[in-house]
Amino acid sequence: MPVIHIYSPKSKAPQGLLARLSNEILDELQLPPNHAWMLWHPVSPENAFKPGWEGDQPAPIVVMYCKSRYTEEQVVRVMNIVQKVLSEKCSCDPDEIFMTVQRVHPYHLLARGTIWKG
Repeated sequence: MPVIHIYSPKSKAPQGLLARLSNEILDELQLPPNHAWMLWHPVSPENAFKPGWEGDQPAPIVVMYCKSRYTEEQVVRVMNIVQKVLSEKCSCDPDEIFMTVQRVHPYHLLARGTIWKG
């Protein structure tokens, strides 16, 4: 159930980025289709400051929400996928990508009409 928010000064995601991310994460976590969502959020340069965003290949800021049941190893593998795919598709320095993971606990998630109980 990863939901990944990508923030960038670029007005739109590079072609194929969101689908590739979703597919690689679904494969890694062995999830069925439609269980990983990607959202691209363009950020106006006037509304943010991140060193390097004024250049031609700005590295995104990423926030991932996922169920707390995923192991640390799984989370790290997904973070590595996100870093690799973003650096390739956005032509940015992988070391400049910032990512944080927010774990969703049981009873704090409504999906497909059901409260997730863990």
